Amino acid sequence: MSNKAYTKAEETAFFKVIKATSGIEAERDYHLNKLLRYTGLRIQVLTGRIEEADYTTKKGRVLYPKGYVHPPITVKEAREAIRTGELIIRTGIMKNRNGDKNFKISVGKKLSKALKGLLRIRETMGHEFSDESHLIIGRQGSLSQRQIELRHKKWAKLAGVGGTPHTWRHTYAVNALATSSIKDPTKKLILVSKSLCHKDIKTTVKMYLNPGDRELSDLQIAMAS
Repeated sequence: MSNKAYTKAEETAFFKVIKATSGIEAERDYHLNKLLRYTGLRIQVLTGRIEEADYTTKKGRVLYPKGYVHPPITVKEAREAIRTGELIIRTGIMKNRNGDKNFKISVGKKLSKALKGLLRIRETMGHEFSDESHLIIGRQGSLSQRQIELRHKKWAKLAGVGGTPHTWRHTYAVNALATSSIKDPTKKLILVSKSLCHKDIKTTVKMYLNPGDRELSDLQIAMAS
């Protein structure tokens, strides 16, 4: 697997393994990972999270303010997304990245199918179905970020592909840059950067336009063939 994104073959293998497994949790994981794949969202957006302490990188940059609340996607928001064709990500999750504004994601057929699947599974599990209930749930209630990470690790291992839930974000970005119908490369880059809610387009350039080891190897092989 590449360091940043799943290849088409790896993506197919991942979902094939889940699809071949029976059970409500496997079905939920299938739609959950499809949701991540077709939105490029961070996992915190699905689960919600309260930061109890400052989080910093090795260089000391603060990532999240102390005590900051990340509201999760709710049943109401999923229903509205299916009805209106727009999934609204509430202020809080995107603060510090997108000017403290709500973020809208246009809902295509594949994303709509994932949202419908998650709503159906929630009902099947018999949990409370109020508007403000969390969309992503397990048998005992809302799933945590760690639980989703462990579930992903299980499926990735069975599929032989590695990766984490964040790999879907990279996969989304790489595919968006490769398949967008927009001809102007600068405009395409700006749109992908906005789609990922990067505050600075330099982040997008650094992460997705700098060639990695796989690209370097492919070039060297091609030149020597």
